[in-house]
Amino acid sequence: MAYLGRAAILIAGGFLIFVIGEGLGLRVRGIPVHPQADITPLEVDLGVVQVHQRIERSFVLRNVGNAKLLIKEVKTSCQCTIPRVPSLSLAPRTSESVGVVFTADSVGPKVQRVIFETNDPRTPIQVFTVRADAVALKSR
Repeated sequence: MAYLGRAAILIAGGFLIFVIGEGLGLRVRGIPVHPQADITPLEVDLGVVQVHQRIERSFVLRNVGNAKLLIKEVKTSCQCTIPRVPSLSLAPRTSESVGVVFTADSVGPKVQRVIFETNDPRTPIQVFTVRADAVALKSR
């Protein structure tokens, strides 16, 4: 087998096979090549927070697969949760910190989500959950 940058030539059984793409060594050996998203932690509980109090937290988004992970879309369950995603792609076996800003706009228990749609073939949807119990502002 000969590697030519992102291409490989393999001669087997009298056939000439020419392959173009990433992860060539893995494809030739029969190991599947795909991204695999992982979020740690999956959830954060902020406890008791005041209405309109701005709280920032972060979580780690990892690509534990052997191909580039692409983030196709990022959605939230409400406008009170704002994700800060540094990049829309992760190389294989890399990670990055994703920030989340949460601001409760009313009193009561809150469960909000940041939803990632990726090119991970096994679990294309990844969800990070923020929980809190919002209380009224304390008067001075």
